[in-house]
Amino acid sequence: MISSIEGVAKFSNTVLVIVVIASIVVISLMVINSLKDRNYEIGVLLSLGEKRKKIIGQFIIELVIIATFAFITSIGSSLLVSQKLADTLLENQTEVTEKMNTSVSGNRGNGAVMNRNMNKREDMSIGKMTGLGTSKTIDSIDVSVTIKDIALLFVIGYGIILVSMVVPSIKILHSDPKDILSRRE
Repeated sequence: MISSIEGVAKFSNTVLVIVVIASIVVISLMVINSLKDRNYEIGVLLSLGEKRKKIIGQFIIELVIIATFAFITSIGSSLLVSQKLADTLLENQTEVTEKMNTSVSGNRGNGAVMNRNMNKREDMSIGKMTGLGTSKTIDSIDVSVTIKDIALLFVIGYGIILVSMVVPSIKILHSDPKDILSRRE
């Protein structure tokens, strides 16, 4: 059963990487769309002599404020959901293991096999026959959200925000205030 749970852990790490990449793409697209709506504002700020880095910093601060509220909300919801999800996962895995043990024990006949070298009958336990004899049984999973987990959430989240601001920042760095203000829509 431990190998099954380790498989779930590997799968969840793969999903985490996919979610991070998808988050970068989605947030980048949302910021680009937001910049299109705020194009005139950017043009006015640039024409008034505001530095491009300061404008980009403003957008990053806006995203960080929104993200901080989202992270705090996600921490609260994860505390409510995580233990229930772990209990359900363990219960499902226990049922699968019990079904597998039942089907193997039903198919093993009288439990005796013939030893080819000695022509003796040897009893085999279900553990030896299936390789489950050395496996450990997990009775409960204790799920807790630690400070380290919360810090990791903030680091990954803020990292996603910074990376997702790269493409929109290029647009701001290369924009000319005269062009922006003359194209006012």
